[in-house]
Amino acid sequence: MELEEYMNVVRGRYNELTDEEKTIAEDAADSAVGDVIIKLFGPEMGGIVLGDEGMEQPTEQPMADQMQTPPPMNDQMQSAGLGT
Repeated sequence: MELEEYMNVVRGRYNELTDEEKTIAEDAADSAVGDVIIKLFGPEMGGIVLGDEGMEQPTEQPMADQMQTPPPMNDQMQSAGLGT
């Protein structure tokens, strides 16, 4: 089964939920449980409950942009109380 086909199956299941169940799913999306579910299934699946505009698609950053540059060694030594 292709991803798009699976998403349609899940979307159909969501549409079959009662209004109360849909409210529970929507409320869960804004909770710690919802955060974990989104991490597991990805933002692609989150759009089913929140609508396609509800989940922002992650943008891929180059690895170099994700890495933090450490401060110069002199700054580190001074912040540790070493040196002048």
